[in-house]
Amino acid sequence: MIVSANISYSEMTFSESKHNNDVTLMIKPSICLVDGKETECKSRFDVSWQSPNQLDGCLFLDYQRKSIQCWQAETAGKATVQIEHEDSVLVSLENRDLNMTYAKSKIRVMNKASLKKRRLRNPWDFL
Repeated sequence: MIVSANISYSEMTFSESKHNNDVTLMIKPSICLVDGKETECKSRFDVSWQSPNQLDGCLFLDYQRKSIQCWQAETAGKATVQIEHEDSVLVSLENRDLNMTYAKSKIRVMNKASLKKRRLRNPWDFL
């Protein structure tokens, strides 16, 4: 079973990244929890971006060469991204013709079992 979820901490409900020209890239949810023996995250993510200036750019996943969606002369955009991947995925808004990355952010893939591991403390930690 695969679960994609928002974590309750406000800073983890979305990924936000600012780079060139104050472009903001947001991903909701930013974490994909893999349950049980599954190792691959198979889920959909909402990606949006905003810029104070118009730009030409495309959305890319780091493990794919093909763009997900492109915009021309826009100040904002939204897309739904479907991933099937074992590791964390870097999402970027780029103009490859100009060799420019406007913003990037990461979708973290985590195994639910690893979140349940309890931290063992040394006896001297209680002193």
